[in-house]
Amino acid sequence: MQVENAFDYIVNKLGIKSPATGIIYQNDEYGQDGLTGYKEAMSNYSLHDVGQATYAPTDTDFTAQVSQMKAAGAKFVFLTTLPSVTAKIIGTGHALGYDPQWILQSPAFSPLLLRVHSLVPLLSKASWVVTQGATWGDTSQPGMKQMLDDVSKYALDQKPDSFFEFGYTESKITYALLKKAIDNTDLTREGLLNAFESLKNVDLGGLLPPVTYGSSPNDRVPTRDSVVYAIDPSQPTSIRSLSGDFMGDAAKKSQF
Repeated sequence: MQVENAFDYIVNKLGIKSPATGIIYQNDEYGQDGLTGYKEAMSNYSLHDVGQATYAPTDTDFTAQVSQMKAAGAKFVFLTTLPSVTAKIIGTGHALGYDPQWILQSPAFSPLLLRVHSLVPLLSKASWVVTQGATWGDTSQPGMKQMLDDVSKYALDQKPDSFFEFGYTESKITYALLKKAIDNTDLTREGLLNAFESLKNVDLGGLLPPVTYGSSPNDRVPTRDSVVYAIDPSQPTSIRSLSGDFMGDAAKKSQF
């Protein structure tokens, strides 16, 4: 969903038709998920794919992958990577005189990267991260106001953190699931599964869009929405929304 929505943003929101694109992805299940999204985006948005490069989780040098993207002329490079690899890829690119628009799947970014001073201008000027959720501090969303009130009451040392926000949001889903099972007077494993498969329109207060679950894999995707963020160290969680919350055409159609 994140990969597909990223390219929907480029093609449909920014109006860049047939952009020259590439992807660097980790050679495991996580990376394959990013590659699947990339291939679906290629067919949906008529991307001009100029390169697909992979790396092993144990690799420490990414010169070959970056050089491949540079030689092919990729203007937008999606990274299905981990933060430590992201840092090395972007740093290698800059050292080679190559600074495309890097697009990070959410696990590819961590605010801890901004502690590396040389990375800050590179991430701020040429990197986006695609993720989900309301912007920390946006109290126009009732769920955000409740979360901040709860932090003030129960966790005064909690700093702005998108991973905390995501876990807090997930807890609302867990609560709804358990409440439904209790209302059904069936807390067995089967009862919990039945409750999950009949969980409809759980209101998350704008922290994420309402979620509905069912029995098929397609019914178990919690959200097909994404937000494209610029990396901005001045913001509470180091990201600033560019797109707002949206769902692109490819994400709507994607099958699981």
